[in-house]
Amino acid sequence: MFPNLPDLRILPLPALIPHEEHDSQRTKPLVTRLGADCVLCNPPIAAPLRERYDHYVVLDSINRVTALQAMQLPHILMQVAETTFLFDD
Repeated sequence: MFPNLPDLRILPLPALIPHEEHDSQRTKPLVTRLGADCVLCNPPIAAPLRERYDHYVVLDSINRVTALQAMQLPHILMQVAETTFLFDD
């Protein structure tokens, strides 16, 4: 198809699993900015979780993901990495 284009998907926010902590001090300003702009540039990046095909690990931009969750949006535009992520407990 188009091998050089990123794999962009609209994913349900509850299907996203963080792999790092978000910065809670950034959440409110991001909610304000995203609400005012109504635009999400540079979609966050996630990888499919190998153990659960319908879940994804957030690899980049956890602060934006957290802000959109705080806005109670049901879905988010994500760039999906080509690799799967194995989550170790």
